[in-house]
Amino acid sequence: MQLAGDGTPVVFHDLRLERLTGQAGLVRDRSVTDLKTLTLLATSETIPTLTDVLNLIDGRAPLLVEIKSRFDGDLTLVRAVLTCLKDRSEPLALMSFDPDVLAEAARLAPDLTRGLVSCAFDRPEEWPMLSASQRAALADVASFGTTVPGFLAYDQRSLPAIEVETFCTENALPLLSWTVRSRDRADALKRHVDQIIFEGFDPSHDD
Repeated sequence: MQLAGDGTPVVFHDLRLERLTGQAGLVRDRSVTDLKTLTLLATSETIPTLTDVLNLIDGRAPLLVEIKSRFDGDLTLVRAVLTCLKDRSEPLALMSFDPDVLAEAARLAPDLTRGLVSCAFDRPEEWPMLSASQRAALADVASFGTTVPGFLAYDQRSLPAIEVETFCTENALPLLSWTVRSRDRADALKRHVDQIIFEGFDPSHDD
């Protein structure tokens, strides 16, 4: 989830447009009207708003809504998302890498399920906005018990990991793994996690 220039939450993974649209610039520098003229690479699909997606799914499936963060203390996006969700009853949960985002969600919508997304933070090139000390602090998931997450979603590349599994067991947290892209990997993880976040295959059907 990202924020368009006019403050509307849009369903888009990256902070920047280049990788998924071929266009230059930041999502937050474009209006919703402008963003809806851009197509995702090799498709005719455009960038939907959060409300567009909620209306399309119409409660027929539960959703995980990930709140992206630049780790700069700006909580505008999570507040805008919660405003969109205020009068809706779809089964969904919020999740974020940023504990400040979770804390704000807990303050504004304490009954809404929220989860901490995490990883080993051992690939600094993936986190250019974070210092080494910040990455180390974020990697220590046990330090974020004060955010009271309802689940932990952890990078499958670093699983299984005894310290992560122990943290979840001791805190009665479901452990999810992201992002699983093959049945073989799903099979390898099933004894260690409660659920997977997947793409590229259907885990409910045989290949």
